[in-house]
Amino acid sequence: MLPIRVGQDFIFLVAIAMLILVLFLAAGSSAKSLRHSSTSYVPEQIHLSLGETDHSMYVVWTTPTVASSPYVLYSLNQPNAPVARVNATLRLFSNDDWDIAPNADLFTYAAEMTGLQLGQFYQYQVGSSKAMSSSYVFRAKRDFSTGPPSKVIWYGDFGIGPEIALTLSALENITSTYEYDMIMQIGDLAYNLNSNGGATGNTFLNDVQPIATILPYMAVMGNHEGQEFDCSAHWTNRFAFPGNTSNLWYSVDVGLVHVIGLSTELAFYNDTINVDQVAWLENDLKSVNRTKTPWVVVTGHRPTYCSADWSTSTSSKLRSIPWQRHNKDCVQAAQIMRAAWEDLFYDYQVDIEMWAHVHSYERMNPVYNNQSYGADYLGANEVRGAKAPIVIVAGMAGQQESYAPPSPTRLPWSQFQSSEKAYGVMTAYNSSALLWQQIASGNYTVIDYLWLWK
Repeated sequence: MLPIRVGQDFIFLVAIAMLILVLFLAAGSSAKSLRHSSTSYVPEQIHLSLGETDHSMYVVWTTPTVASSPYVLYSLNQPNAPVARVNATLRLFSNDDWDIAPNADLFTYAAEMTGLQLGQFYQYQVGSSKAMSSSYVFRAKRDFSTGPPSKVIWYGDFGIGPEIALTLSALENITSTYEYDMIMQIGDLAYNLNSNGGATGNTFLNDVQPIATILPYMAVMGNHEGQEFDCSAHWTNRFAFPGNTSNLWYSVDVGLVHVIGLSTELAFYNDTINVDQVAWLENDLKSVNRTKTPWVVVTGHRPTYCSADWSTSTSSKLRSIPWQRHNKDCVQAAQIMRAAWEDLFYDYQVDIEMWAHVHSYERMNPVYNNQSYGADYLGANEVRGAKAPIVIVAGMAGQQESYAPPSPTRLPWSQFQSSEKAYGVMTAYNSSALLWQQIASGNYTVIDYLWLWK
């Protein structure tokens, strides 16, 4: 009887195992069904960016559950104005964060609102037949021929969590006035867009939604969006920047300023398509109409110059986030950046280079070929007739990784440093006068400023 009993036990155990498997699959199916039935079609992560022409604007969003036939409705912000509808493109892509969620499908919707009248306010909603978003209001690109100065907000290295709260609150306050024309984030958006199965990117885009639904939220690729962190699919699909280059490089005109956005990661990793980027850069610089846009600003993540810390002491502060200055960014990496395109910046008389990556703030006097190039007049907060580009590193908006204290061994042409959380504002008044301000996030005081005169 013993063999029969063992066989019965075996059959009993198999039956129990199969029952557990069935219950597990059923639970998973039920959970999946519940997840889909309980999730929403209400749009989130809504953000604007400048379109392909002066009369267009991109809008990108997502929904917790994929919706069919997504679209945007928009009209002049006036009573009884006719409503335009533009169908959106669904972008399905695989999450690159293989360690957390291998091959998980994510998605966004993108649409371009066209036919916009310069300087007019528009209201818009995005969504589908399932659900629509709240109504938001933006102003189309202004007609700067009538004389208003352009004002652009600049910062790099943001992230999510309590470290960005101060700057984010300040940005929400100042953008609500519609006084500014564009936001430019100089890379390292979320730390990282693909982390936690894409949840970190979702959090970031929901955090900036209050400002990104008002102003075009432009950005350039940082190392946390590039090859180093396998984030390329998110960079390509979560944003819509002009130029048809998968958001890698592009240029836009904002009033009297021609802004060129580059991917420093392509140069740093010697990517094969960096040849295309550099060729495009030179062609773009050649094509700038300096009568229309007398000021040229180039931006990317890794800086061409920043001050290393050669002191023997280790500067640190008693905080949960370390304060450290990574010399490799200011020595080895900076050399790579200068070799990639500094000659072009000098030859085509770029006025300002805007960088980030170093989690600090630093402004430099005119510099080229690793030496000071001076100006007709060079003061602490005023430069007239600069002989080379002004370099600014603006990576102090707030993030959760580390901060870089001011260097005690700064470069000879370094003019000002700060480790206070802040954002920058660039105002182009006319063809001769441009004002740069670094503004404290906590109390809106001007930490540093520069008047740049042609």
